[in-house]
Amino acid sequence: MARGFGPRSSSPPRKRGSESRAQAFLFLVTGASRHASCQPGATREHRQALAKIAYYTEEQRGLFLMMGDIGTGKTIISQLTLNRWRAEPDRFVAAHITDPSPRTPAAFLRLVLASLGLPTMRNLLDLKATLRAFLVEQYKVNRTVVLLIDEAQTIFPANLDTLQAIANEQSQTAKLVQVVLLAQPNFEFKLAQKPALRSRIAGGATLNPLTPDEAIDLLRHRMSVAGGDFDRIFPEAVHKSLYNATNGVPRDLCILCDAAMLNAVTLGNRSVDEESLRMALGTRTVPTRRRETRFARALGRCDADDFDECRVAVHVPATPHNASPFDCGDAHANGPDLDDLTRIPSHDCVRF
Repeated sequence: MARGFGPRSSSPPRKRGSESRAQAFLFLVTGASRHASCQPGATREHRQALAKIAYYTEEQRGLFLMMGDIGTGKTIISQLTLNRWRAEPDRFVAAHITDPSPRTPAAFLRLVLASLGLPTMRNLLDLKATLRAFLVEQYKVNRTVVLLIDEAQTIFPANLDTLQAIANEQSQTAKLVQVVLLAQPNFEFKLAQKPALRSRIAGGATLNPLTPDEAIDLLRHRMSVAGGDFDRIFPEAVHKSLYNATNGVPRDLCILCDAAMLNAVTLGNRSVDEESLRMALGTRTVPTRRRETRFARALGRCDADDFDECRVAVHVPATPHNASPFDCGDAHANGPDLDDLTRIPSHDCVRF
């Protein structure tokens, strides 16, 4: 059963200096070394989100919603909160659903019961009765049942009503189950169609992209965990370009830094220079059209919101969905010019 999980055992510290620079820097992307779990570097956004989730679940307020765009750290938040709950099995019963996309209420309830370690059955009424009995049992022994649902934007509309019914389970003094939803911003459109569910959301948080200072602090933290010196490997001259190319999205920052570091190693350099970063920008794949538009605007040559208009403005040819949005065709065969990134007049660029 989920409540039986305990804290993860610690591993011996990794020997510093025994790995190549490229191998050490891979930890910047994976977010962990053998002796440290993946952590957000204590940024303001993540601290606030963790504090709010802890408050609303411990106070048994019911339904909590955290929204954030792709790559802003929702998965890290879910890992940290789950580890905390599972480290206290006497206080919490924690269940985690990563794919809440079943189409029928019965299938959705079976998924919930299975995540709690409960037997499942076919009849919808039996499923509801089993869940209710379990929640009452845990309430009597003073355990808080927490249901963390990732990718909540994929919940089928009919099952939002099922979720509302689950959140309605309560005693005279407290909610019997604490539901934490992690979703992308487009979840708002589904909520707009379910005012009863929306009104039951007790609290919320939003993970925004990092500020320039937070972005560099995060990279410094993760490099230090891996045993490296970020400011030595990434001189201050490339900090602005790193931020402008990613708009402070943590996942994009880490993957771009990893690619730039590996390029520096292949070129025989001891630090990342403009050439290494240019190569990384030329091969970096960001698969969403929104980010393709953002990158085109970041070049300072297009203010349009539509990607096709920006593609023409910066001479970016139409590419397959999985092609690199940083490949600007013949006009920029080796990737975008860093001078373009350091002379961005639009509001998407923040000057250091």
